[in-house]
Amino acid sequence: QSDCAIGRTNDSFWELVYALQLARPGGVIAFDNDNMFWNGRVLNEQDQEKSTKSIRALNEKLKKDPRINLSIIPIDDGLKLVQKVGG
Repeated sequence: QSDCAIGRTNDSFWELVYALQLARPGGVIAFDNDNMFWNGRVLNEQDQEKSTKSIRALNEKLKKDPRINLSIIPIDDGLKLVQKVGG
């Protein structure tokens, strides 16, 4: 496990800190402690705080990324698992 995303947004971790580049095809990247559900705030469209919007944006980006399979597991405040596909 690596916490190299500390002090960075999840989006910059995804694109700039090489999470996907370092993973082999079939490899899994876990996003934990990123508050997938943010205590329900991610689903509340009235919540427009920067942190909430950032989580929503990352979720949308990952959902549309053809390089991965995405699973969100509803334990605690959410666990996001990303599997790299292809080569």
